[in-house]
Amino acid sequence: QFEIRGEEAYLEGLVGGFYHSYIGQEAVATAAIACTGKDHWFFSSYRCHGVALLLDIPLRQLAAELLGKETGCALGRGGSMHMCGDRLPGGFGIVGGQIPLAAGAAFSMKYQNSSSISMCFIGDGAVAQGVFHETLNFVALHSLPLMLIIENNGWSMGTALHRAIAKQPIAESQAISYGLSSIT
Repeated sequence: QFEIRGEEAYLEGLVGGFYHSYIGQEAVATAAIACTGKDHWFFSSYRCHGVALLLDIPLRQLAAELLGKETGCALGRGGSMHMCGDRLPGGFGIVGGQIPLAAGAAFSMKYQNSSSISMCFIGDGAVAQGVFHETLNFVALHSLPLMLIIENNGWSMGTALHRAIAKQPIAESQAISYGLSSIT
């Protein structure tokens, strides 16, 4: 219901900037968070509403953020793409921008001998970004506790997957290059 009402508010002109719905991808974050628990760090793309809701960020704060109110989780300054909370530093508006930050958090966790992991949700379009490959190399070199979750909806913004990513399935074809394991 939150996403549906959010879309309505956007179409009514009540939400500034862009609105990137998580409708149709809810199962990905729901399963990932249900399997690992909430005692980790989470990094999301600009489709961050679902992750924020699953991490129990108060609904009123999320709605206020959409509407640009100071009672929002980012004081009304982040809008739809930048929902944040205690273990969610915010959604990232730059495609793949959250990947190195999630790796940095994972590096910190390893350094501190923490049992937590860093979970990073990205869209399939982020796989074509250089930062994706640079970070996977770094993660593999240092054996970092990073779980990278590729939410493949078949589209990189307006570009079909087969026009953006040369080798598929994405997880297997990319992970093997860095000696990392993958699950689809």
